[in-house]
Amino acid sequence: MIKICHIISDTNIGGAGIYLFNLLSALDRRRFDISVILPRGSLLGARLRKLNGVAVYEADIRGDSSFSLSAILPLRRILKAISPDIVHTHASLSGRIAARLLSVPRVFVTRHSAWETGRFRGMKRILSSLLSRLFGDLYIATADAARRDLYAIGVPSDRTVTVRNGSPEKTRASESEAALYRSKLSIPRDAFVVTVTARLSREKGVDTLIRAARKLLEKDGDFRFLIVGDGKERHALSALAKNYGIEDKVIFTGFLADTAGVLSLSNILVSASRGTETSSLAISEAMSLGIPVVASDFGGNTEMVRDGENGLLFPVDNSSRLAECIERIRKNEALYERLSRGARTRYLREFTLSRMVHTYEVLYTLSLPPKPRGVKAEN
Repeated sequence: MIKICHIISDTNIGGAGIYLFNLLSALDRRRFDISVILPRGSLLGARLRKLNGVAVYEADIRGDSSFSLSAILPLRRILKAISPDIVHTHASLSGRIAARLLSVPRVFVTRHSAWETGRFRGMKRILSSLLSRLFGDLYIATADAARRDLYAIGVPSDRTVTVRNGSPEKTRASESEAALYRSKLSIPRDAFVVTVTARLSREKGVDTLIRAARKLLEKDGDFRFLIVGDGKERHALSALAKNYGIEDKVIFTGFLADTAGVLSLSNILVSASRGTETSSLAISEAMSLGIPVVASDFGGNTEMVRDGENGLLFPVDNSSRLAECIERIRKNEALYERLSRGARTRYLREFTLSRMVHTYEVLYTLSLPPKPRGVKAEN
């Protein structure tokens, strides 16, 4: 059995945390012994403890931080007790250093975000490349956009691979369940519902959707816009909708652990990101239900959404083009049906959880050196 320890510094439940929960929920327990180390008090810890066969350890380390000198020794102590074959880190340089100090056989690193970063040059690139080789055996990008970022900061190309996020297939709510959701959210049955599921932070571009909503509502009051998620920008976004006089048509649901209900009411999913986006779980979840996606042309969005096949793309921050895309889908039933079929087809072909998990199981298994002759594998 292969012993794998994940290290994640998140104190909240964001995209990386949901990805990790999904991955660990489906890994084969007969082949993999799984543990996770995270900051003390992390909200993610309670969710991970619901998984059978996953050992969760809390450490006195700085949350939401890749590197802290004081975190290395606490992480080393826990890793020494676990004695993993593979340490798989998520933005935790401290965890990688701790793993190297213990000579853990393999260290994996997953990059969950994409930015339009400038390339490192000269000595800066040489140093970055050296550190990458010292503290990581395999760098996993969740989109080709993230993989390009790894190249840009000097990570050797022979140590990178792209594994796009997969998500569990959502189940559409029944008619009676949908009616309850509509009543709770005050959404008329004939309303055209546009939804965004995201952390409410600047890089997610939710303000672009609210500006597009104002343009659409000037012509047609039958739209409703669901903002699913929470974050530091919630007050500013709510104030923006109120300033436009559309606060009754823009509905903030807060964070929802399960989005199946609101997605069942949704006609379109929007991803208006201007930063970080790789292979969005919100997009793959919507596609599993055959919901067309309108997405900004940033990062991994262009890898998930093929314009005219399973959704439409618009330029980053361009609320007018976003409004045009939404209106185009709303008014063209044949287009809607084609995009809906395309969304479902692409999900089944490329973004299922089983496909992602199988890829990780292969990477974990093939990455380890062969056992010396005469040494039996653990049962």
